[in-house]
Amino acid sequence: MITRFRVAVVGAGPRGHALVRALVGHPDAQLVGVCDRKLARARRSVDGLFRVDAFDDVATLLRACRPEVVVVATPPSFQADIAVTALNAGRHVLVECPMVTDAAQADAVRSAAERGGRHAALAESFCYFPAVLAMRRELSVLRGGVLGGEGWYLEMDSSAPAARWREDLEMSRYLTHGLGPLLHLTDDRATVVTGIEPLNRRGRRDGPLQPVALVQTAAGAVHYVASSGLAPRPVTRWNLTGEWWSLESDPAGAYQGDIRVYRHDSGKWTTVPTRPAELYGDLWGLGREPERLMLRRFLAAVAGGLPDLSLEASLNIALAGAAAAESARAGGRPVPVPAT
Repeated sequence: MITRFRVAVVGAGPRGHALVRALVGHPDAQLVGVCDRKLARARRSVDGLFRVDAFDDVATLLRACRPEVVVVATPPSFQADIAVTALNAGRHVLVECPMVTDAAQADAVRSAAERGGRHAALAESFCYFPAVLAMRRELSVLRGGVLGGEGWYLEMDSSAPAARWREDLEMSRYLTHGLGPLLHLTDDRATVVTGIEPLNRRGRRDGPLQPVALVQTAAGAVHYVASSGLAPRPVTRWNLTGEWWSLESDPAGAYQGDIRVYRHDSGKWTTVPTRPAELYGDLWGLGREPERLMLRRFLAAVAGGLPDLSLEASLNIALAGAAAAESARAGGRPVPVPAT
């Protein structure tokens, strides 16, 4: 049983508000403050929450609330600076996608984390969906290295109006939602990204068609991935292929779906149920389970355990998103991912 940590959230937009709600009643965390440049928005986010204060300045939040962990969920251009500020103040940080937007920001975050001996990680909640957790468990017992993989997202309702948040952002950056789980499952690293913005779209407001990318990895795999940020109700599916076995997630096309395992020695597919309640334990049924379990795993690392997503992996996933955006702007030119 880990200590109940004092946690603050910076950013009270749609994503920040979602993380605030995931922290309410969390058995491992006490939400102590929310900060946003728009104080009224921060106050709305904490409305009705007992002993949770609102702020419009990060330094004031850190002094007044004394959080041990800061969750950063602001627009991408602010996230790295806020993370460095919190790390330099001796706090651990969990940072929303894309975490960093270039190599200089990655170096700054890494240096601050190493200098202070604090944990920093990407808040990629898609790594904690039931099918992903079930696949990670199966990979741990199957032999043979992963030779290749592919993952993609589908739009259930492309006629749905785009939500206003992220509508002006380069959506290629958000391929991290597709790529993150794949790299998390395989312990691989992205090295080169070719990003494609269909029909020269420049943001979500231009329509629902997904930006996609081809991602080459250090292990020699090539992943085809897409941003999920456009999908009001995203559906996902992953395939991973190994030397003597293969895995397929979500054959029914749902995050909660079972996975299938193929063994070449038997020539048969077997179905492995994901059992969400078993995976999430006492967090199941309280809402926003992937976020709540992500927070639990990060706090366990802060308490002395091994992180699910290391800082190296977190920065690599984020920089792959930045490379996709750069590639899309350059008409699909392959862009190397800076080493971390």
